[in-house]
Amino acid sequence: MASDSGDDVVGALNTVDEQLEFDAPDRHIVMSIASSTDVDHSGLQAWPCCQLVCDWFLRTDTQPRLGQSTILEVGCGPGLVAVVLGPSAKAFVASDHDDDVLSLCKSNLQRNGLADRVQTRRIDVVELAAGDTPFDAVPIENVDYLIACDLVFEDVLTSSLVNLSSRYLAKGARVLIAVESRVNFIVATMAIADVALDHFRRCVDDAGLGLVLVDMGDIASATSLERSPTSLLFEIVTGGPR
Repeated sequence: MASDSGDDVVGALNTVDEQLEFDAPDRHIVMSIASSTDVDHSGLQAWPCCQLVCDWFLRTDTQPRLGQSTILEVGCGPGLVAVVLGPSAKAFVASDHDDDVLSLCKSNLQRNGLADRVQTRRIDVVELAAGDTPFDAVPIENVDYLIACDLVFEDVLTSSLVNLSSRYLAKGARVLIAVESRVNFIVATMAIADVALDHFRRCVDDAGLGLVLVDMGDIASATSLERSPTSLLFEIVTGGPR
């Protein structure tokens, strides 16, 4: 397993090859990420939809609430959201199932002076949903927000994410899911579709929950990163389809 040193992470994974630099409120951020990976190491990349989560939390009417909130991020990747929101949140827990990804996240947190401000945990969403890890065994209490960025791309993972969302909604948390819309031509149906997003919608419906597309049009960008037109932000809510 890679150590918390950025250089060691690069050597161990051999895919962390890019420095991401951008400005956030009152800070300049520098992170190590992978520019491209295979599916198994996709958590080493910083996906554009992370920007929407940061912008939503740092908007004027939400930022005061951020300082009173505990945020749990599943699938934290290299830690972009944790690095941006960690200093302002009451508590921030960045989690991932991949030890190498968590190591990179820790390295980026340390690099930006947040090693003592943001917690990191190994949490496997699929294991939780399958019951392999008891839900009550995850020692994170009083979560106000469950967030995830670009975890909607594989059916089992998506189903597990919705299952976990349902559990946290029952505990009173709000759930924000940022996705990358990937529209492709499907030969079997001779139609253009976003298969992963369609599956996500079905999972939410089957769970008896609602899915609200967040309108980002009036929300200003909180960092110098550019938004992607294919990034979408949803809130999963109780009360059935909307």
